[in-house]
Amino acid sequence: MSDELVERLKELSTRLIHVISEVRGEAPRLVVRSDAYHWRNKGVPAACFGPQPSLSAGVDDYANERDVADCAKIYALAAIDLMCLRRGASSATSPCLSAPVK
Repeated sequence: MSDELVERLKELSTRLIHVISEVRGEAPRLVVRSDAYHWRNKGVPAACFGPQPSLSAGVDDYANERDVADCAKIYALAAIDLMCLRRGASSATSPCLSAPVK
């Protein structure tokens, strides 16, 4: 993986972690049983979030409506921030994605 790509992934995951904290009111919890540890081992901040994974792994699986709505808001705000479209977002707290990785 190129250094430039790792830096871009760091920008993306850092922004996503910030938005998760903003929407949910607390920092995301690191989960050991996830693919995120592969990224963390490469030095890329990574977080797992979403509708309770523990509730969606069985016969009677389901997701809470509030969690699904939060996830949609988190993805939308992170995308808007990364495109530098949210009012009041500065590049220091909301890094914009720059030119495509070569």
